[in-house]
Amino acid sequence: MSTSTDQLPDDTGIRIIPPFVLLGALAIAFLLDWIWPIQVGLPDIIRFLLAGIFIVAPFLIMPSIFANFRHAGSEYDVRRVPQGLVTDGVFRFSRNPGYVLGIAFCAGVGLAANNPWVFLLLVPAIAVIHFGVVLREEVVLENQFGDVYLEYKSRVRRWI
Repeated sequence: MSTSTDQLPDDTGIRIIPPFVLLGALAIAFLLDWIWPIQVGLPDIIRFLLAGIFIVAPFLIMPSIFANFRHAGSEYDVRRVPQGLVTDGVFRFSRNPGYVLGIAFCAGVGLAANNPWVFLLLVPAIAVIHFGVVLREEVVLENQFGDVYLEYKSRVRRWI
């Protein structure tokens, strides 16, 4: 890790902020839907039920993720090197539950709005998060926590 004056030792070098990537995808999807609307014939009851689950679940689960990070003495910020490795709570099921919940939220918004553009734009958004953030975070975590992280990585899936 560089120790130049423009990069602090606790700086990961990651500049992509995943929630902004997802919000950008949503914004572009709604612009495209305004310009070129596409409707999908999913029954409203199913569409709204799934949308409700995908929208509400992140609001119910994210506070526990923030609490896990506070308990570990770390910030929930991809730009900062974590001071503690979080492996409990929802991190027992996914190494990236916050990103999964963000994607689920976007999918819920897409369903609620009957906007297929959301799903199309989630593909490149997920690719940006995967290659621009997740893979880089994993290197940081390996450097910071060594074998402890590698053992965690070997038993918990990256996404779901």
